[in-house]
Amino acid sequence: MKIKLLTILLTLTLAITATGCKVVDLPEQSDTDTSQEESIPDEVEEPLPDREEIPEEPLSTLADHVVYSSDYIYYYNLYRSNVAAQYGAYMDMTTFWDQEIEGQTMQQRLVHDTLNMVKEAAVFYNVAIQDGMKLSQEELEDIHGEIKEVLETQFDNNEQEFLNAFALTPTQLSGMLERSKLVSQYVSKALEDIEISDEEIAQFYQENKDSLDTVTVRHILIDCTEEMTEEEQAAAKTKAEDILAQVQGGADIGKLAAEHSTDPGSKDNNGEYTFPKGQMMPEFEEWAFAAKPGDQGMVKTSYGYHIMEKMNHSDLEDAKEQIVQTLRQEKFPEQYSNVYDQVDSPDWSLNQELLDKIIASAAV
Repeated sequence: MKIKLLTILLTLTLAITATGCKVVDLPEQSDTDTSQEESIPDEVEEPLPDREEIPEEPLSTLADHVVYSSDYIYYYNLYRSNVAAQYGAYMDMTTFWDQEIEGQTMQQRLVHDTLNMVKEAAVFYNVAIQDGMKLSQEELEDIHGEIKEVLETQFDNNEQEFLNAFALTPTQLSGMLERSKLVSQYVSKALEDIEISDEEIAQFYQENKDSLDTVTVRHILIDCTEEMTEEEQAAAKTKAEDILAQVQGGADIGKLAAEHSTDPGSKDNNGEYTFPKGQMMPEFEEWAFAAKPGDQGMVKTSYGYHIMEKMNHSDLEDAKEQIVQTLRQEKFPEQYSNVYDQVDSPDWSLNQELLDKIIASAAV
């Protein structure tokens, strides 16, 4: 699917790491050791060098469509940071970016994919302008006010530190957010305008029922595993049968779950789970989907005995909104094929020198 702009990240996230001393604990010495104070030097993180401001210039153009340097800088750095946060603890990031997939390194794919995404944004921005859309004065003031507040409260009005954090100046970030917000509003409106018939919804539901349907059950788990002795297993079964009788006699299964269940994931939530197919133990899932709302019973899994009560089984109406959104996203590229023809055009210009400068700067 080509839509990459349905969620525009407009929340400013700051990660400011303070430099300072790292405390190192010494191992305790035994009474027979000769106590001797050792001086442990503090480890101080070296501050990163200041970023160089990259001027706001067209990076790539096609007729009236313009990708500005700030658009690319923001998303390129954002994606790099997200990847580093996800994988940095497990592997060297230089090795990660040098990995090849289908003849391209991960770094090359990131450069290419980010460029395609901001081209898409540039075309939709122009379409929105041509359709007469614009941000309200209040929306503009909100963006400017948020950036001003961040600059004042987080960086004490130091624009160099702001640049170090965002790789953009306050003015550049403001312009990028204005364009992104307008694109987001246009795409959201365009999606809402795509009509989906009841027949399409019903057909999609029938074809994807297994993944769309969910059930809600309450249960109480009484541990009974193969590691337990026969006596312990017999006692667990007796306890489970006694609790089931209480539930069938009208006792509140939620209160009994809090008192007796050994399932930490649900005992403090009235023993409740809501789930689609494929997430639970087979015996548990089979009972949950076969039973009717209000049914009570007991099943045995490798974890033990589950005293069950079915609360709800979703239907087409419950899934309707999700189906509509899915079908709209599927239809969107087709209905806006003229836009994507422009995005995919080979006639885009590219300021390679500026792009190389942006990529080199991202390593700072």
